[in-house]
Amino acid sequence: MTVLEDRIAMAESDNERTLDEMFERLCVIADPYQRRCHIYTQPKEGEYEIETTVPFGSGLDLTGTVVGLALRTDEFPRD
Repeated sequence: MTVLEDRIAMAESDNERTLDEMFERLCVIADPYQRRCHIYTQPKEGEYEIETTVPFGSGLDLTGTVVGLALRTDEFPRD
């Protein structure tokens, strides 16, 4: 189980929020072709208000989101 899956399972077991609610508020796409992570937050009327892009190798700080953790991206696969 990954750290993210573990965090989601913990949140669901505590009835803090449902899985759908978590992914509705946050979308992370790791793009191996661009070697970047795209983070989308603050959904409003079917679109995300905020988009953040970080290159692989940079830290992915999700501590201020519903996930509440930071991820390393230096070992993400690259194509």
